[in-house]
Amino acid sequence: MKVLISILIIVGFVYGLRSLVSYYHTVNKTDGEVATQPASRAQRGEDLAGLPPTFEASLQEAQKAGATALKNWLNLYRSYATDPRLAWIELDYVVLASQQDPKEARNVFRSVKSRISPSSPVYERIKKLEKTYD
Repeated sequence: MKVLISILIIVGFVYGLRSLVSYYHTVNKTDGEVATQPASRAQRGEDLAGLPPTFEASLQEAQKAGATALKNWLNLYRSYATDPRLAWIELDYVVLASQQDPKEARNVFRSVKSRISPSSPVYERIKKLEKTYD
């Protein structure tokens, strides 16, 4: 009987130790994901929410055609897009328009910057462009 109780205690100890190690790895993995998450918040505008998929093709065509085409696209479809995707598209326009109309680019940049909060996935891109357009 003593041997059976000893074996049960050892098995219980090993099982508890294994559970503790598994929990430790889970906690460390979660902490690592949280630490790296802000670095990769928004690297591609296509990954952001706020634009119905039916408008993706026309947006890509407008982006390829240049600043004027993208401005026309924004004028036509702005009501269908929401932030953060709308802000990303407007920042694309800012970058394209800066060659032809720097004043317009700065005005659009200021309007985007004023409505985007630091918790937005677009905020990192705004900070990168801030030195150029502010």
